[in-house]
Formats: sequence, C-alpha cells, structure tokens
Amino acid sequence: MKIKITPGGVAGRIVVPGSKSHSIRAVAVAAVANGTSVIRNPLISEDTLAALRTAKTLGATVKRQEDCWHIKAAPAGFKYDGQVIDMANSGTSLRIFSALAATASMPVNFDGDNSLRSRPMQPLLDAL
Repeated sequence: MKIKITPGGVAGRIVVPGSKSHSIRAVAVAAVANGTSVIRNPLISEDTLAALRTAKTLGATVKRQEDCWHIKAAPAGFKYDGQVIDMANSGTSLRIFSALAATASMPVNFDGDNSLRSRPMQPLLDAL
C-alpha cells in the first residue's frame, strides 16, 4: 500500500490563551535573566500581578503593555529596600520568589493574606 501525503491549504496564526502558572514562572525567570524579557499574552490575574509586583520590588524594570510585559532584571542582582512584599494569595509566586530571594545578599520579607499564611512553607524554607 502506498500513501501520498500532500501539504494542506490551511494557514493562519494561533494565539494560545495565557496560563497563570506559565505567566508567574516567566516573570520569575525574567526577574533574574540578562537583558530584557518579553512575556507575550500573559494571563492577567491577582496571582500574576503579585509576581509582577514582586519582580519590580526586587529591582526589575517592568513595562506593561496590552498584550505583553517587558521585564529587565536589576543589572547587579536584586535591589531591595526592606519593605514587606505582599504576595496576596499567590502560593506559586511565594514559593518561586522565596527560592530566588535565597540567592540575595540580604533578607527579603514576604507576606500574604490569611489563606497564604496558613499554607505550609517550612519544608521549602528548611531546604533553602
């Protein structure tokens, strides 16, 4: 049996919906990457905005546009003025940025709402 496959005539552009998890991780990576990172089609939610605020508080330059975020990490590592960083209810952001903050030369203070405060963090803190 011989089968001949020919290219189809379908063409176009597909935009994948934003993901909260992917958007938070992209912000975290951008906060420590060299150069300017562009996150296209991020999901806008309280959790992703908490991650974006955290990156900015740690010294990243953040520029929000309608369908993308431009993030440039602080050139000499985290810059932090000691203010408590409000993570709201974003457990993913808290865990990822806690790990990144462990690389900083100064203590970084995080807080969140009552729900976030009740979540177990000790195993991660012990590991860090």
